[in-house]
Amino acid sequence: MRKEALCLCERNLADREIRLWPFPNKEPSVGGMIGVAAHVQAAQFGQVDELRALLDESPELIDQVNDRDMTALMSAAHGGHAAVVTMLLERGADVTCRDDRGVSALEYAIREDRLEVVLAILDRAGHDVVNAVGPRGTTALLVACEHGREAIARALLDRGAKVDALKKGLNIESATMLAKIGTEKGIMVSGIKRDQTTADFSNQNLKPPDAILLASDLSQAVVTGGLTALNLSDNRLKDEGVRKRSLQGHRSRRSTSDTTASVQ
Repeated sequence: MRKEALCLCERNLADREIRLWPFPNKEPSVGGMIGVAAHVQAAQFGQVDELRALLDESPELIDQVNDRDMTALMSAAHGGHAAVVTMLLERGADVTCRDDRGVSALEYAIREDRLEVVLAILDRAGHDVVNAVGPRGTTALLVACEHGREAIARALLDRGAKVDALKKGLNIESATMLAKIGTEKGIMVSGIKRDQTTADFSNQNLKPPDAILLASDLSQAVVTGGLTALNLSDNRLKDEGVRKRSLQGHRSRRSTSDTTASVQ
């Protein structure tokens, strides 16, 4: 118990000038940080030459983790050091690794709004991670939406990110951002197919953000011209304005056949 308490204190050690955990914001002026792997620390501070020397001497460090299961690649991505990230990927760093909280290098870059790092990862290992699903059931695109990273979301979509956002827990702001991008790019964001004629979303516990995503798809003529029946009954679309938005495009572009639109 004492050892665990000491470890906890060490992991949370901080002062007003240097935050030591979970990520240092500046290099300590004297010596190294307690319990920190040298190669991970070098990556965090963007010390590419020092990190390269460490890897030349001990190549096995490339994916070796610290006490939080963080690799040098994750640390460099969090710090926004694209040159370090590129060097690590060129040396074969595993971009699919996740730390003890289930966060990958790409997700760290997204959370910290490191567009250059995101592009570096996508350029060299995008096929491995662009649509990878994390422990929370989220993809990189959903993480970008959750954190309001519009430029990164657009980059992910340009590199092949698949959109499956309905019932994924987005809030109003995140759903609005994704819906805007979807409408501009002609991308379906709610799961409705372009050749779909009926859509039954009844009793699926849909919420206002889901209605915003549906509205984006329904506003596109290529969909609304063929969709003849839409059922949104028995959901949690409590806001009357949001409920109406989800049907606005559908009703404004009705086909010549009878159209059924039901919202509860």
